[in-house]
Amino acid sequence: MIAHVAGVPVEEVLPSAAGASTALLLARAWVWLHLRRDRRPDA
Repeated sequence: MIAHVAGVPVEEVLPSAAGASTALLLARAWVWLHLRRDRRPDA
């Protein structure tokens, strides 16, 4: 049985959703590190 969401099989959507989530996590970590680095008093 294949589930469909908005006419698209869920099995085709899951890999792209996982890739987007990974990209967002990496971007968030990058921004956090840069903001933290700029906040150090010895910099």
